[in-house]
Amino acid sequence: MAQITEDDLDRLATRRGVRRTHHREVVADILSRSRDHPTAEEILARARKVEPGLSLATVYRAVTLFKKAGLVDQHDFGDGKARFEVVPDDQHDHLIDAASGEVIEFCNAELDALLEKIATEHGYTLQDRVVHIHAVKHGEEQTQDRNTFYRVSPR
Repeated sequence: MAQITEDDLDRLATRRGVRRTHHREVVADILSRSRDHPTAEEILARARKVEPGLSLATVYRAVTLFKKAGLVDQHDFGDGKARFEVVPDDQHDHLIDAASGEVIEFCNAELDALLEKIATEHGYTLQDRVVHIHAVKHGEEQTQDRNTFYRVSPR
């Protein structure tokens, strides 16, 4: 599992000229231990168990700082909420069950090769990609529209 390490926080403080604070350490720890893709509000709820005085603004400042430093990715799985995860050690994509909101992380070498091929065919070199597939299980009717609440399941 990917983590924000002590060294990452030290480098961040040095490179960005910001202090390494207890609140940032708490947010980093929550993100590092998360098996789902929490919103800022969910990070705050988890962090307040350790640090009751933490504010939502502090969480947003921390995740924004981590994002700019390349330590955290931000996703929108269709529920209109920013969700965060520590930049993973391996490339993976997300399959979102449009009915339940469950998020399934997966790796697929054929998809990786296809994306490379598409970029090359258009005269580009693939540098990064984000794949979020919204789908409904075979045989199940989609009873909810895409803007309903999405539940994110642990990896």
